[in-house]
Amino acid sequence: MPTYLKRNSFYTVVYTDKTGHRRWESTGSPDRTEAEEYYRNNIRFNDKRFVVRISDLSVELQNKLTRRLSVKTVAMYLTKLSLLIGVIKDKPIDKITSADIENFMSERFNAGTAITTINIDFRVLRSAFNRAMGMGLIKHNPCASVAPYRNPQRDPAVFSDEQVSTIINTEEHPVFKILWIMLYLTAGRRGEIINLEWTDIDFERMTIRIKNKDDHMLKTKKPRTIPLSSVVFDLLMNLPRCGLYIFCKEDGDRYSAEYVSKRFKNIIRILHFSEKYHLHSLRHSAATRMNELGESSFNIQQSLGHSSVTTTQLYIQSNPETLRGGYEKMARRFMQNSVTAIAPDQSSAQHGAASAAGDGYKSLSLVS
Repeated sequence: MPTYLKRNSFYTVVYTDKTGHRRWESTGSPDRTEAEEYYRNNIRFNDKRFVVRISDLSVELQNKLTRRLSVKTVAMYLTKLSLLIGVIKDKPIDKITSADIENFMSERFNAGTAITTINIDFRVLRSAFNRAMGMGLIKHNPCASVAPYRNPQRDPAVFSDEQVSTIINTEEHPVFKILWIMLYLTAGRRGEIINLEWTDIDFERMTIRIKNKDDHMLKTKKPRTIPLSSVVFDLLMNLPRCGLYIFCKEDGDRYSAEYVSKRFKNIIRILHFSEKYHLHSLRHSAATRMNELGESSFNIQQSLGHSSVTTTQLYIQSNPETLRGGYEKMARRFMQNSVTAIAPDQSSAQHGAASAAGDGYKSLSLVS
């Protein structure tokens, strides 16, 4: 990292170039912030002698993205780059190869990291190096020729209505009871709900405005308005106000996202529910319930604030009973339009025999 020395009222930056030589260069500014900016813009990335390492990329991403992305997203960039350093050392970014990325993923896998997590690591690193390309720091993305690990898709962890009720009844704190209900009945993300302010609620129009804020950026960056159900309306009307935020401590401070998630997970463990369940399962459950009740995929997508309906479909766990109507309609149409048909006088008897034998398909006979 560079050193800043003030000489004759102006800052001089001292750094090591690519050849390993120590260099001194005046920034021409008496202000430390301006001197740092001069170093970034005129030395670090424009001087071809300078080595840009992974740690340098972390600093640059933090400087350039803090005002554009959420704090959580920027932190994720820094975390994944730090993990990469732990495997391949603080290597110059123009020397990183696809083999380094493969090695990183392999090391993570051998350490017992879940494939889903490894793929998240990979996607974040790929995005970080894409940004490095955009800044002219590298010509090629080392992740470009690497494929994420194949991970069989599993059903989302979805609560039944009875399980949600049990969770709420187990919660002893009245504010958190309402928080769990609101997360479920709004299908909101954790950060969206715990950052809600009273001014975001329009009690007259019965709507909730979910929007970007100075200290919390929405995942998709797109604000949305969702209906305020009568149940949530009544709960909020009776919730004491202790500050700017709806869900806060007595002193007005918000609960941290980590605390909220851990508290919910503790309830899951007290109830001996599967470890697959977590706070985000309330959102999956809400999407599944809406689907079961006949809401269109488009409406569910808008409710969840997804950019693509494809993402929404990943949230929904299909219920065989919900699909039964479509299968019955298809079967009736087949019987009506088929050239062959099951003989009416044989159908019932054969169906009974098939059920007893446990193999209905082999017992059915089609006659012309």
